[in-house]
Formats: sequence, C-alpha cells, structure tokens
Amino acid sequence: MTLRDVRENTLYLPGVRLRDNVEPTDDLLGAWRSADSIILAVPTQRLRAMFRKLAPELRRPSVPLLNLSKGLELETHLRVSQLLCEDLELSDYDHYAALSGP
Repeated sequence: MTLRDVRENTLYLPGVRLRDNVEPTDDLLGAWRSADSIILAVPTQRLRAMFRKLAPELRRPSVPLLNLSKGLELETHLRVSQLLCEDLELSDYDHYAALSGP
C-alpha cells in the first residue's frame, strides 16, 4: 500500500489526507521538470547531493526557486546560495530566493 493509493501517510501523519490536487511521487526529476516554480524544503546537509542530481534543471532560469532550508553546510560553512553557485559553477542565480528565520 502506497501513499499514492491511500492518500495518507499512516506512519507519520495518520488521519491527515492529501488533497486531491496533490500528486505524491518519488520521481524527483519528473516532478521538477513539470513545475512552474519550486519551493525547496530540504535539510541543508542534503542539498549538495540534490543539487548535483538536479544540475541541468537548476540551470533553467525560467523556473523560480524558493529555498526554505536554513543554516550552513557543516563541512564547508557555506550558505545554501553559495552551495548552489559552487556546485553549478554559476556566478549569479537570478531566479533563486531564500526564506529563513532564526
């Protein structure tokens, strides 16, 4: 039985049903490619690996990206925006924004 079948995460959110307009998927690239904009909420320590998987998609300047991850990468002490530019060898990322708090 999958999340797609039952429309509920019975382990972590029992009783909370996904809305009908939410389509759960494990196809990261497919979901990314079909999006008009992206809200990225991934732990900072996992972002570098994800950026490397998504490098070709992240280079599409027509897709705005809002990052909700906070903090610095522990090993390098880089901000998320710096990780993005370092891994993709970009000097500027005009369609990137970050929203963070304390």
